[in-house]
Formats: sequence, C-alpha cells, structure tokens
Amino acid sequence: MLGRISNLVGAIRSVSWNGLLIRRVRTAGFTKKGFTMLKKFFGAIAIAVTSMALANADVVTQWNFNSVTPDANTATGDTNPSIGSGVASLFGGVTAGFASGDANFGSSDPAVGDDSGWSLNGAWNPTGLNLSQGAIFSASTVGFDNVKVNWDQRQSNTSSRFSAFEYSLDGINFTTLTNPALITIGVDPTTPTPILGSVTAGGLLNRSLGDRWLNGNTVDLSGFAGVANNSQFAFRVVAAFDPAGTSFVQTTSGLGPIAATGTWRLDMVTVNGTVAIPEPSTVALLGLAGVIGMFRRRVRA
Repeated sequence: MLGRISNLVGAIRSVSWNGLLIRRVRTAGFTKKGFTMLKKFFGAIAIAVTSMALANADVVTQWNFNSVTPDANTATGDTNPSIGSGVASLFGGVTAGFASGDANFGSSDPAVGDDSGWSLNGAWNPTGLNLSQGAIFSASTVGFDNVKVNWDQRQSNTSSRFSAFEYSLDGINFTTLTNPALITIGVDPTTPTPILGSVTAGGLLNRSLGDRWLNGNTVDLSGFAGVANNSQFAFRVVAAFDPAGTSFVQTTSGLGPIAATGTWRLDMVTVNGTVAIPEPSTVALLGLAGVIGMFRRRVRA
C-alpha cells in the first residue's frame, strides 16, 4: 500500500510541462506556473485519499450468527452475513445449529443476551480423513486489497483439538495455510486464568482446553496473489489430525478418538480489507486531463 501511494504521487509529479499533455495544457490557457501548481494540488489529493484508505481497514463481510430480529434466544440465529454478502456452509457431513456466544466469558460479539454462535455440533466422523470436515465461507473481495480473516472459536472437550485454515481462489480448490508467521492465535477472555492456545510449526491452531473461547484468531492473506479483488474467494476452518500422529485427538485430553457429538462454536467470522487504490498512472493522467478539459471549455466560452 505504501508503495502504491508513492507511485501514485510520483506519477502525478512526473507529468512534464514539455511532455505528453503540453498541447492540451497550453491550449487550455495554462501557464507553466499554473501547471506546476495543478500538479501539486493533485499530489496533495492523492496523498490524502490513499492515506485514508491505508489507515482504515474495512469489514468486507462479517457473520455474527445472531437473529436478524433480536429474540433473546441464543439457540436461534442466522447464517447470512450481518455485514456484506456471502455464504456460510458445512462440508464433510457435519451438522450445525446455534448456541450461546455469551457462555464461558463469551466471544467478541458485543451483543449481550442475543449473542448466538454457529455450533458445529454433530455428525463429526472420528475416523474421517484429515482436513475433511468443517465450515466454509465464501465472500467476494472485489475492490479490496490486503485481505485478512479473523474469527472466534470455542471447542468442546471431546472435539478435535487441532484446526486448520484453508483458502480458495475459485471457491472449489482449497490450499491449507501452513506458515505459522501468518497466523495469530486468538485471546482467551477467561478471567482470572486464561489458557492460551498456540500455532504449530505447520500452521495448525492448537487448543488444549475445552469450553473456552479463543477470540480474534487472525490469518493474513495480504501477500497471496489472487486473494484480493476476487469474486470467488472462499475459506474454511477444518478439523486436523494431531501433527504427531495420524488421527484426530480430543481438545482437553489429547487422546483419540474424538466424539461424533463434539462441538465447535464459531462467531464473528470476518473478512477485512482496504479499499483498492487505482493504478497510479490512471489516476494521475485522468485527473490532470479532466481539469485541463474543464479549463479548455472555459477558454472557448
């Protein structure tokens, strides 16, 4: 983003008095001094606009799973996005319902009393394949750069201890994120004795104590080509084998098998990004040409 700002300002400043636009500039009645002032004006605008975009990450799509009309019932909810547009679904035979997002010190959802979490609460296959069960989220990132995903997650004692994050550029084929440097584990809100989670060397989220939330798990996808400005972007949170073995293990005991009725609870699943900045040359030339055209019309009038 900083590079784009620098390039944009540089493109505006590089437009020469003796360059491509010279005939239009002089025809429009500009003096060389006026032309220099015009360039400075557009440079200032470019810095202001791009700095605003840099400073504010926007929520592209968010799922809070709460009822559209508050009903003070956390056993009801909605899988449609609360902000933006997208689709939440399940795969691998897992079933889901809704349960409290307030329980166990709660998710990061500011709603109280009607805070629902999406509860993946049944039909887990204890002997299933690795990375074959979980939740999928699809959300267009068109118009956005620097995409990041964050979510809150609560696991029951008998559910899978390890989970993985996967992303897709076409909504069909998924790639497992394995770089731990791009994954930030969430915060346990339990007081006074929070139990921290961790990220394994292979990029798996490791939760060793059940019935507690980890809020704000974050994945940085800003460095991956094709994630930004993609109408088919999707990601999923999936159950993963114990990296030291070849099977799922339970959250608290670390032993297998997991229970078919073990639960994962997800909340505040969010896709963030920054508004995409147009190519520098396009903004610079269109801006200058537009103002020059305006002055030409004035001269002819």
